[in-house]
Amino acid sequence: MKNSLLNISGKWKVLRDEFYEIAPDDNSIDEDKKYNDLFCQEDLLWITNDNYNLDLGWYGDTKDGYFGLYFFRGENWYQCELLEKI
Repeated sequence: MKNSLLNISGKWKVLRDEFYEIAPDDNSIDEDKKYNDLFCQEDLLWITNDNYNLDLGWYGDTKDGYFGLYFFRGENWYQCELLEKI
């Protein structure tokens, strides 16, 4: 189920990768679990290169949420400079 195809090259280091490869017709996982625990996580991907970070996540509730992509410089969310938000 875990997607092992994510390949980040160069000096970037993957700190968190929560992408999963699930067939649309796979009924072995409860639908609520798919959305709440797999697809709609706030922390889906976090990669870093020295002091630069790229963080992708799902924000908001399941139906009215959105993907957010944040590029920031610093050690963590609490001590950083937000460079870009999409």
